Amino acid sequence: MDTLLKHAHAWGPELQRVAPGEIAMLLYYLLSIAGPGYWDQIRDVIHIHAPASEAAMISIADHLRQEGRQEGRQEGRQEGRQEGHLSALRGVLRGLLAERFGALPPEVDARIDATESVVLEQCIRRAVTAARVNDAWPMPRNTTITPPPAL
Repeated sequence: MDTLLKHAHAWGPELQRVAPGEIAMLLYYLLSIAGPGYWDQIRDVIHIHAPASEAAMISIADHLRQEGRQEGRQEGRQEGRQEGHLSALRGVLRGLLAERFGALPPEVDARIDATESVVLEQCIRRAVTAARVNDAWPMPRNTTITPPPAL
């Protein structure tokens, strides 16, 4: 984009030859690939070389901003749903473990907070039959079981 703007003196005057309906498509394309950081510079080129198209550019820029806001809200809602699901799983595991084993020590709370949803689901299933709090977590794959020493 920097190179394109650097050579605006060469292509800028050509904007006057573009039909009004096509200038909107061209501007939409330029603004889409440039991103918001370049919109002011593109507007300056349009203002100098094709002032009649400036209103179309402003309208397109507003449209692109609105699209960006909508995408941001949609991503925010998705992240919120995921965080809510994770929070609910952690709450269920805490409640189940507290019901079975009493007050949870801070290290168990910290472990629950550090556990992701797939493992939390496993922990909830295991907590139902666990003999101890730590039995709710699956053993790491590289862990081997060492029998207790013979007496």
